[in-house]
Amino acid sequence: MRNTNRLLLALICLIVASLSCKNDDDDDTPPEVMTDETLEVLDYRIVNGAMARVEDFVIKDLTSPDPTHVNYGVILTSEQLEQVQYGDKMFWQYDEDNLSNRVVGVVFNLYSPIVVQEGTAAQNILGGADERTFTMAADPVNNSEGDYLFDGASFAVLDSEDFDNSRSYFATEGTIKVKGTFPDLEMTFDLLLEDDVRQLIGRLQGTIELTYQVIENR
Repeated sequence: MRNTNRLLLALICLIVASLSCKNDDDDDTPPEVMTDETLEVLDYRIVNGAMARVEDFVIKDLTSPDPTHVNYGVILTSEQLEQVQYGDKMFWQYDEDNLSNRVVGVVFNLYSPIVVQEGTAAQNILGGADERTFTMAADPVNNSEGDYLFDGASFAVLDSEDFDNSRSYFATEGTIKVKGTFPDLEMTFDLLLEDDVRQLIGRLQGTIELTYQVIENR
């Protein structure tokens, strides 16, 4: 009987040890986030793309006279776009006089390192390459110089005929891959999204090709 108890105790210790080792191994690989829905960008018939080259941006020092990045405000939409002015800057927004019953929009900011001082959007957005991967930045100011970043990304669908089909998501992590020769760009999305109101987690994926309208605001 005593030998049986010792054997059982040894077996329990072995199981606990194996579980501990498994947890240690898994620490290096975070668990996959469970999502409530996957959204394919091509399913939403986005036909317009525009960006405003908003400002020179200095990583870690907003008062520096020597900017390191350019901020591009980007909008992708199923609706017509129009130029609007805020202060001394021009931007793009929906043409509110021509909205359909189902409005789709993806909005985000790209931060691209300056490779040509006083250069155009075409010269700086991809930094002389034909493809760049922009990563989610919770705080662009505290990222290292040289990074290609995006921030403030949101995905929305306003469906006045079917409220259950409406969406309002904000990106919490992920990547936006930009490829092509400006202004003809291909964007590939892999974004983890959160809807605080509906308490849902989503993932926006897929590739879209558009010719972008541009405002040089620098």
